[in-house]
Amino acid sequence: MSLLVREQTVPSIQVVIVGVGPSRTALEGLAQRLGISERVRFMGERQDVPRLLGLFDIFVMPSLHEGFPWRLLEALDAGCPVIASAVGGVPEVVRDGIDGMLVPSRTRLHCDPSRLFMRRNLFVHAFRRLDRNG
Repeated sequence: MSLLVREQTVPSIQVVIVGVGPSRTALEGLAQRLGISERVRFMGERQDVPRLLGLFDIFVMPSLHEGFPWRLLEALDAGCPVIASAVGGVPEVVRDGIDGMLVPSRTRLHCDPSRLFMRRNLFVHAFRRLDRNG
């Protein structure tokens, strides 16, 4: 969410959080305190995640622990560039720098996402998605 605070001049940046969990209330409070709640959507439990993935420009999966990452497979199938924690079965699914970007667990990304993508050759892929999806 710190990206949204830094990028206040880019109103098109939106964060969509799908699913439920014990951190939801804390995340909603954080978004409120940071003044970005209008740019963060909490979707709750959804049955139409594959359809939603087709609408996203990027898929981020920060995890401390992960079994087999089914949602990550769905994101890749939808053509989303991905950034995911290198935990559990994630490195078996994502080839770092090819299918997406793997980061160590508990890593904060302190950089401009466009530089992140350029560094990993995902920039072009992300903009092709944007161009294709309007």
